This record gives sequence, C-alpha cells and structure tokens, in this order.
Amino acid sequence: MVELSDKRRDPAWQAAHQREFQALIDEMLAIRTVGADEPGKVIGARRQIEARQGHATYSRLPQLTMPVLICGGPYNGVAPVENQEALLRQISSARMVLFEGGHLFFMQDPRAFEEIITFLKEGDLIP
Repeated sequence: MVELSDKRRDPAWQAAHQREFQALIDEMLAIRTVGADEPGKVIGARRQIEARQGHATYSRLPQLTMPVLICGGPYNGVAPVENQEALLRQISSARMVLFEGGHLFFMQDPRAFEEIITFLKEGDLIP
C-alpha cells in the first residue's frame, strides 16, 4: 500500500530510503490498529466492498450541473489520474486540479487545502 499510494515509492526508492520506507510501513500498520477491536469492523469492511461493487453512477454524471472540483495527485496508484480525467469528461461543470503527491496529496501539497477551501467559499459551501 505504501508503494501504491505514491508511485514514486518504487523498489529503487525503497532501497535508497530504507528508514523512511520502514517508517511509512510502521505508520500504516499503526493506523490499521485504530478501531481494530470494534465488533462490527469486519462486517463493516465487507459491506463497504459490497456497496462499491453495486455503485454504478458513471453514466449519470453528465446530469450534474453544480460546480465540481476534481482533485488528485499524479503519483496516485489507488485513484489514478486517468480516473479523474474520465470524471472530468463526464461532468461539464467540473474542473480538475492536480497537486504534488500521491493518494494523500492533500497532506503532501499545502496548496491542496487552499484550493479546496477557495472552491468551497466561492460556492458558498463554507463561510
């Protein structure tokens, strides 16, 4: 998952940055322990996968008329840029902004929050 979330973390990067790579693995493993003892965690995870399988709204996206901001990172292996470009083609009121980073671009590029907040303010979605 460390490599998939940011494609720059390929095997060559991992070999050259062993400590940083291990720290990222440790961080992801620690995150997985949050809520691990919740009784409904396993069934909740399964239901989320099942919901994704049946969620097909791509053909209805052209019906959206409100402003839409599509954000992503060019190094995201989880939600690649091609997916965001497909959304952009489907939604005439959308614009797309790529930020420096991978799946967690909003933590890797400080411009992301600024851009998102500006978008929300322009649409009167936040004060």
